[in-house]
Amino acid sequence: MIENIKAKIIPKKIICFIIMINPVVEIIYSILYRLNFNLPINQFFRIVGFLIFLAFIKKKKTRKILVLVGGIYGLIWILQIVAGLSIVSFRECVFIVKIIYTTSLIFVFQDFIECNTVETESLIKATMVSIVIIIVSVCVSPLGLGYEAWKDNDYRTGYVGLFLFSNYLTVVLLIAAGLMFSSKVIEYKKKAVFTCFIFMALILLGNKAGLVGALIYTVGLGLWQVCMILKGKKKKLLVMIMLITVLVIFAGIIFMRKYVENQIQLYKAYKYTNIWSFLLSNRDLQISYIKKYVTEMHYNKYLSLFVGYGYTNINTAMKSKWTWMNFIEMDFYALRYYLGCIPVLIWTYIDTKLVYTSIKRVYKMRDIHSFSLCIGILIAIFHSLFTGHVIFESLTIMYFAILGAIILCSNTKQAHSNLLEDRTLERGANENNNANAL
Repeated sequence: MIENIKAKIIPKKIICFIIMINPVVEIIYSILYRLNFNLPINQFFRIVGFLIFLAFIKKKKTRKILVLVGGIYGLIWILQIVAGLSIVSFRECVFIVKIIYTTSLIFVFQDFIECNTVETESLIKATMVSIVIIIVSVCVSPLGLGYEAWKDNDYRTGYVGLFLFSNYLTVVLLIAAGLMFSSKVIEYKKKAVFTCFIFMALILLGNKAGLVGALIYTVGLGLWQVCMILKGKKKKLLVMIMLITVLVIFAGIIFMRKYVENQIQLYKAYKYTNIWSFLLSNRDLQISYIKKYVTEMHYNKYLSLFVGYGYTNINTAMKSKWTWMNFIEMDFYALRYYLGCIPVLIWTYIDTKLVYTSIKRVYKMRDIHSFSLCIGILIAIFHSLFTGHVIFESLTIMYFAILGAIILCSNTKQAHSNLLEDRTLERGANENNNANAL
């Protein structure tokens, strides 16, 4: 009996520990990179962590999926080498391992939940511990304990803490917000505190996507609560929420006035040709450059449609002409030009299934937990489509996979069997909140 308990607890602790130290590894990599030591410690952590995860997989179906994913990407790379679009190199190998890892991770976490290797709430709590590290790093940056996102820029201000970029931090915080709101055991007061600090960090990051995401959560969850209150006819609580909302919006307008003025000046200074390019920070221009390049090189368009143009090939050629371009940012364009249409179809299927399942769960459950997951996955996918930094980022994909796995498990037999237990936990949490309020 004791051995069985240990056999269950040890994998759970290891999985949660890997999730919690995810941002720490990224910080170490960032510091080394800024010191001109380009040691890919985050890639090493990803590979080691993934190998550990593989040891805890229990379902044969999951193993078959992972073998299929690895086989597809491996075959694409081989065909690229034969066609002269890629080479056998450490950089190219790391990229292929990265995309195998990112595509497989969601199925790995799904296996963990369905086989009860680790509970949903444990994954959420581990996520929130790691998010605290990110929030603290970003929020102390104005005190000189972190880096600015844009140096020598009169129109853009923001902080990235001890990390390299603000883009992936933005989507991580937005995903974490959805996970946090979906929790059935995190107390209401803790959620309120977490929300304040997450939104504060998003403001300090200074990205348009982060502010829009925060606004979507505020409006979406606020309207949901209003509908539930009207349904329950609690008019006094409704009036209080409306007053608080008005005050928050008024304070936000005052706070954001300077930010909006800077954005207007930024639009004029950088001479954006249209509002779409401005909203995408010229990512659409990046894609037009790539299209022009592949046209000039006269590649076999039918072969390239299926296997892409190669990771190193595209990046090297683009950087030789446009030095500011290090990689393709928007995820689906990156999949298309690096690896061809098959990975695009794979990820289209994954994202479509996530959206369909989350909406179906909202319709069936009609609770704020399901609604939070739905908002979280919609924001993450939208971010992946238009700003990127989801599929190809080692920091981001961990949390995206957790969110996706929780959604996919919502319709499984295991989830239905645990539904009564989840609702019991929810009632217990609500009773504690009411007791604390009294």
